[in-house]
Amino acid sequence: MPDNTLHHLDFFKLLNLVKPYLLTSYADDDLVNLRPFYDLEKIKERQDILQEFYDVITQFGKPPLAGIPDIRDVLKRLSVGNSVLDPKEFLLLQDFLSYVQGLISYLKKLPKKGRYLTYILGIINPLTEVERKIKKTINREGFVEDSASYELLEIRRELHVKRTKIKKYLEKLMESDRFRSLLQDTYITIRNGRYVLPMKPNFNQAIDGIVHDYSHTLKTSFVEPIECVSLNNEINVLEKREKEEEERILRELTSYVNTYLGSLHRHLEVVKEVDFFCGLSLFSIDFGCVRPEVTENGDLYIKNAVNPLLRTYKGDATVPIDIILEEEKKVLIISGPNAGGKTVALKTIGLLLLMAYSGMFIPASINPKIPLYKRIYALVGDEQDFSKDLSSFTSHVITIKNIYQESSGGELILIDEIGGGTDPQEASALSMGIMDAFAEKGCKLVVTTHLGHLKGYGFTKEFAKNAACEYDPVRMVPLYKLTYGTVGMSNALNVAKNVGFPDSILEKSIRYLGEQEYMMYSIFDALRKKEEELAREREEILQVKLSLKNKLRRIEEKKEEIIKRFEERYKNKIEILDERIREIEREVSKKEKVSVKRAKEILNEVKRESGIDKKEQEDKPLKVGDFVKIKNLGSVGYISDLEDSSGECEVVIGNIRTRIGKEKLIKIDRVEERVTNETTGVKVTSEKVDVWKLNLRGMKVEEAIECLDRFMDRAVLNGVNKVTILHGIGTGKLMLKVREYLSQSKYVSNFKLDEKNPGITVVELT
Repeated sequence: MPDNTLHHLDFFKLLNLVKPYLLTSYADDDLVNLRPFYDLEKIKERQDILQEFYDVITQFGKPPLAGIPDIRDVLKRLSVGNSVLDPKEFLLLQDFLSYVQGLISYLKKLPKKGRYLTYILGIINPLTEVERKIKKTINREGFVEDSASYELLEIRRELHVKRTKIKKYLEKLMESDRFRSLLQDTYITIRNGRYVLPMKPNFNQAIDGIVHDYSHTLKTSFVEPIECVSLNNEINVLEKREKEEEERILRELTSYVNTYLGSLHRHLEVVKEVDFFCGLSLFSIDFGCVRPEVTENGDLYIKNAVNPLLRTYKGDATVPIDIILEEEKKVLIISGPNAGGKTVALKTIGLLLLMAYSGMFIPASINPKIPLYKRIYALVGDEQDFSKDLSSFTSHVITIKNIYQESSGGELILIDEIGGGTDPQEASALSMGIMDAFAEKGCKLVVTTHLGHLKGYGFTKEFAKNAACEYDPVRMVPLYKLTYGTVGMSNALNVAKNVGFPDSILEKSIRYLGEQEYMMYSIFDALRKKEEELAREREEILQVKLSLKNKLRRIEEKKEEIIKRFEERYKNKIEILDERIREIEREVSKKEKVSVKRAKEILNEVKRESGIDKKEQEDKPLKVGDFVKIKNLGSVGYISDLEDSSGECEVVIGNIRTRIGKEKLIKIDRVEERVTNETTGVKVTSEKVDVWKLNLRGMKVEEAIECLDRFMDRAVLNGVNKVTILHGIGTGKLMLKVREYLSQSKYVSNFKLDEKNPGITVVELT
């Protein structure tokens, strides 16, 4: 990617915006060198790592890296042969290792670690032994500790004795009468590494001594009394031995630390990477960024996109835009008034794509989708080249020509004010030719323009789409929003009209503009309003589809629950049936008449309970006088006439005669007729009925509730919205139990008594 594209889209300014979020100076170079990838795997790898840090910092705060010392120069010296680190450099290493230990502790305490954080913990160790050895050797003031070696301890003990001795001797001299008059001041000092006294220039009248220095005024001589020479010499020797021992200790410590040079470099790299991703995460959190989904192809869709640089300037007043470019569209034409946000919109598109390709999160609403273009080119602003004496327009078309020659299809080209700087008629023709050429190559093109013909181009080409920067015609201010499927007006005539220009001037202006072109703007405005209306209708349809989808999902969930209940119910029945069969086998095995009779009775009971008798009745031929039950409804009557040709029978049910197909009838015994007439209402089966009514009148409460439970299951499975329950009034016991059942059922959204018949309850299902 050419650097001028990054410059045009303010990518370098963005990096400067991120820099304050870094916790150390280690990651500065990595941030400065951050560039977009054009490899999907690399983008997702960086996004995955950033996601780990984003989640961790959001929940547990940033890692303890602020204030960590910079040891890069120390490691450079350490890697040079025969180098010896000084105590302050060792203290930097000690502090660095202390921060690394804090980072390790921070990471270990995380309850959940991703792949990258787990990897970090695997490659670094705290190096506590190195930190401990430095601490034992060097104190916080930057001096070698007495305990660093036995020899150093002995030397310093002897030095202490010698220094104490010479100080006491000099103090004694100062207190004597013959010295007091010769002293310039009463203190002991050191010159050239030797203990001396400040004396007047005529000191030699009383004592012998060696002058090691004079004051600036020459009124004070710093004299070493001859009696102290030997003791000062001994002190100098000890100090030399002390220094040599300290150098030996530092050299030995340097050699020791050098064996961990690889680990220290590794720790430095870890700190640098952690700081880099922490900085990106903190920036993302502060700017409300989300992770974009970058794919090989597809639509470009970013909801509520915000240019982070613009937000820095305008704060909460920044207006987000929607960035939409369908996969099948090749050209997006953005139009609108001056200072209406066209260039900002163009830059926002380019900058957010560069951020996404760099593995960064982008300031937008959730789930932005970004296709991976081969390359991004941007041409924004004045391209005039004074060094080559080229005009703005000439430089403009040369740059477009170069981009066209470099592109091979699959690139994204962003051009601000395409065709600007020359005659509008010719600029429009050239611009349309440019858009055709890039579209034929398979490139994506986003342009901004004031040219009216280009707005018409967006409506006439299948592969092109218009977008307008919204403008408030009443307040006469730009709204900085993008509206798709329409065009933005320059609004010059409307502005003049609103500020009270004379109608005569406006009429002449319209004639100069051309009636047809003015009508074209009116058509564009009508199309915009129609597009807004269609968008509202689409939104309503989407809401209805979503509602239906949710309802279908709920029905499916209930269906699964009902099926499970049926399975459990019939599983229990099968277990009971198995037990009855075993009971029959036990009775038969006794081979006694009573036992065989008992076995037959049990078998008949099983047949009746399982419906086998009914099946046998169904298979028997019907004849006049047979008692029958109507399937699904459960009503009972008798056959009064047979008509074989039509396949129907005349059935008498109470006082009603009706004709019903034979396939809908079940032959029953007279005994069952009596029982049925007393106790049976609508029997729920797996078949669908047209009228969803259930008659519970005459049933016992327990039997009625069981029948109601089965009926409700069937109604829900068939997607029924309303059913009717006939329970009668009577003593009111059955009605109360039914209402109690309905109030507890999760299928029921509402129920009420029928207005005309209080013995009927109307139920609405969810």
